Amino acid sequence: MENMNTNKTSLREIIIEITGQNPSPSKLAKQTNLSKSTLNDALKRPIENTSFGTVRKILIAKNISMDEVSDKIDVSRSPEIEEQKFVSQTDEKKLEIMGIKFSSKENFWNTRESIVNGIYEGFYPSKKNVMDSYKILEEHVPVEKLVNDLLNEYREN
Repeated sequence: MENMNTNKTSLREIIIEITGQNPSPSKLAKQTNLSKSTLNDALKRPIENTSFGTVRKILIAKNISMDEVSDKIDVSRSPEIEEQKFVSQTDEKKLEIMGIKFSSKENFWNTRESIVNGIYEGFYPSKKNVMDSYKILEEHVPVEKLVNDLLNEYREN
């Protein structure tokens, strides 16, 4: 098979391509100490939208190397390209990031730099991520509330 597009390729598809077997969430739960619901979600969502730690645990349990995975996926999303894409969505004069206006240079730059640093750790930012930062810095919403809201949203889906 040629390289898969990571925007659409699930971890399940990659595992099947490499091993020829459909992974069992029940068996993986025992091997990885991850919950069955976490595993089900990780296996069906695009690989780039799954936490690195979760992917790593699953791959170790399946005895699959990262090199084998990278050979199967399109790795054209380099941090440098993602940073350029993100920076092009910022406006220093208006203090806006992805259309969200910050009230101070400090909040704008803290958010921008935090997100750029995250890109080099494999994080691909969305407007929701910028909005979460805005809520914390501008509206003083406690991080715990945002996390609880996220967990509640996750449980509903």
